[in-house]
Amino acid sequence: MQNTNNEKKITTVIFDCFNVLYTPPIFNWVKEHIGSNFLAENSFRDLIVRYDLGEADENEYLEFLAENEGKGRSIPEVKKEIVGETALVEEVFSIAKKLKEDGYKIGLLSNGGQEFFDDYIFPVRTDFKELFDSIVISSHVHMVKPDAAIYMYALNDIGAIAEEAVFIDDSLSNVEAAIALGIHGILYTAPEKLIEDLKKYDIHI
Repeated sequence: MQNTNNEKKITTVIFDCFNVLYTPPIFNWVKEHIGSNFLAENSFRDLIVRYDLGEADENEYLEFLAENEGKGRSIPEVKKEIVGETALVEEVFSIAKKLKEDGYKIGLLSNGGQEFFDDYIFPVRTDFKELFDSIVISSHVHMVKPDAAIYMYALNDIGAIAEEAVFIDDSLSNVEAAIALGIHGILYTAPEKLIEDLKKYDIHI
């Protein structure tokens, strides 16, 4: 695992979840049922932050979405559709598994609701949860990316220092926040590109 490009070798790779390892179910549902423009609405963005911080629960979130869809549908109906949008990105999961096999510590650092993970991700794919040496979900720790505190919490939880870690996320602001703390950052766009980007740290899949 020698890293010829950095003073310290990389020992740890930390992944974002949604839009990297899993499809983003809520955003996909909103685009289909309410419209892409709604993603930029202040009311939606404010609720996202409160949900990710654990200040709004799943029912409040679902009720808000159902109301804004404007079709008078029940929360269970909306919930079923959102859960149906949830899918593991197998190519990226395979990359994470290979890294684990090669001896790297693997972390998950995600904004999101702990309930959603406990109910619809971890029970469905037990091998997903078992892969990680550390799992940090924003609503559980009441911190969110790109705040510095959650990155430091994740490093401490997995037992790594910033210079030895690579963080992978689809959000530029989240990646930049990690880099500002001395963590190596990769902006995720596609599995093939991720494999190429990891090579910069002498990590070969």
